[in-house]
Formats: sequence, structure tokens, C-alpha cells
Amino acid sequence: MKHLALPLILLLAACGGDAAGPGSSGTISADPSLQPLFPVLPPPADDTCGAARNVTLIGRSETSLRGAALPEGARVVAEGAPMTRDFRAGRLNIVIGPGNLANRMFCG
Repeated sequence: MKHLALPLILLLAACGGDAAGPGSSGTISADPSLQPLFPVLPPPADDTCGAARNVTLIGRSETSLRGAALPEGARVVAEGAPMTRDFRAGRLNIVIGPGNLANRMFCG
């Protein structure tokens, strides 16, 4: 086992290198000219579930949403919670995020 440790250590040390490159300070700064990986898209032209009409629900607490008059078939789900993947174009999905507030909605 001792005979395998030294070559493994040498191999890992050789692969390490200077990640920042020669002459770099080692700090990383954001390039303001770069575009975000996931741009915010406008709602689709065919708003089949009425998301545009219900945009005022964003920022409301989950408790207030449960008592609100939501469109028929709408569902309120926690961020990351399991939900069925059956697509229904007319169903409004409201996602509850940090702070127990609605942070996004989508059709489906």
C-alpha cells in the first residue's frame, strides 16, 4: 500500500498546476460583458393559464395564496418539492421559494 501512495501523490501534484495561470493574482472577477447562462424570458405569447393576469400573486405568502381566488386547477408548490409532470397548458403553477413567498409561476 505504501508503494502506491507515493506515485499517486506525485500524479495528483502534477495535475494540480496553477489554476489561475502565470502572472495572475489568483482572484476571479466577473466580466460584465458576459450574458447570463439562463436569461429571463418573457411570458409566452399564448398565455394559456392566465399567468399574466395573476402576476400580482408574486411576492405573496403561501398562506395568503391558499385563501386567494386562484384559477381552477392552479397549484401552489414549494421550490424543489416533487410534483406530477403531466403537462396541462391551462394549469397555473405558483412556486413558493425562500421566505415562504411566491417567487415564480408558470403554465403547465
